[in-house]
Amino acid sequence: PAPRAGGAAPPPLEGYSDAAAAWRDTFAKSALKSAPGFHKRGRENAPTARVGSTLDLPGGCYTLEFVLGKGQWAVVYQGRKAGENLSAVLNTGSLAAVKVTTQPSPWEFYAARELQRRLTPEAGPSVLAIPQAVNYADATMLLCDHSAHASLQVVVNAYRKGGKKMDEHLAIFYAVELLRAVEAVHEAGFLHGDLKPDNVLVRDDAPEEATFSYEPASGFFAKGVTLIDLGLSIDLSLYPEGAHLSGAGGSTEMIECAAMKDGSSWREHGDLVGIAATIHSLLHGEYLQVIESTDAAGNKADMPKAPIRRYWQVALWEDFFRTLLNPGPDASSAAAALRVRLQGYFEAKPENKKKVSMALMKQDLLVNTFK
Repeated sequence: PAPRAGGAAPPPLEGYSDAAAAWRDTFAKSALKSAPGFHKRGRENAPTARVGSTLDLPGGCYTLEFVLGKGQWAVVYQGRKAGENLSAVLNTGSLAAVKVTTQPSPWEFYAARELQRRLTPEAGPSVLAIPQAVNYADATMLLCDHSAHASLQVVVNAYRKGGKKMDEHLAIFYAVELLRAVEAVHEAGFLHGDLKPDNVLVRDDAPEEATFSYEPASGFFAKGVTLIDLGLSIDLSLYPEGAHLSGAGGSTEMIECAAMKDGSSWREHGDLVGIAATIHSLLHGEYLQVIESTDAAGNKADMPKAPIRRYWQVALWEDFFRTLLNPGPDASSAAAALRVRLQGYFEAKPENKKKVSMALMKQDLLVNTFK
């Protein structure tokens, strides 16, 4: 756990209040005072960032080539070290993702650094590393590891443009991997806080001939997902043990859990709803809408408004959405048990692993065509 400087009081329990955000910023500045990679330029305004501009950043001057993504408070560019050309570099340090946030805050750099410190070596690639940060008076610039792989939102858009739907085996695969990644983040004492297709990158670090396996160093691990955008993350180690939080979500784009909406206390609940919403987008190509459903025994629960297709694995998806959209007191344990049950879908029929491998190759072609 990260120690609070000077025995300071814990942050407010209203997780995304202005007071809690200010507390996190103050704490991060103190915790990062002498941290490698953190550069304080609080008396300067940030240089203008736009496509075509060149920024003098730690590690070199980077030319911003194009926009990789936009959020409520940030723009992410692909940056290339000045003087390098496309034919001279292939997956080298010459490329970087440069994130420019218009609300200056060191928190995301702190969170990424802490997670890389706390995560196991096997789980480390599940969260995007941020080696450098520059904190200006009016903005923060983050120099992130570059990934040539698309976000799940880009994948969803490619299927839509191509007039296709994601193979169900592949959706189950991503459900397993997203549950695995978030489980690792929770075990490291963090909440991600903003899980959605835009904030999940497809990761493919394995050679095409790699066999699918549930051993950490092969197959499913190497072809998993990487979580990005920790701006709304919460370090639970800074709170009293077992503390639950309260209040609404941290942005208008956040997918809120029921507890955030009705004023109840929450903890991992928001992340679990984010997983459900992300996988729903893969299955249906549209955002999650939730309705109250009643089963044959008269039990009420939140479930997706969009129907589960009769030719899908109906029991599997009912279990998936019921577990994640209706988290109980021990939400993390329930999610871990759900991941194990989903893994059983592949373990019971080895041919399903081969179908995922083929679907991944087809998806790569589709994304390269329509992204």
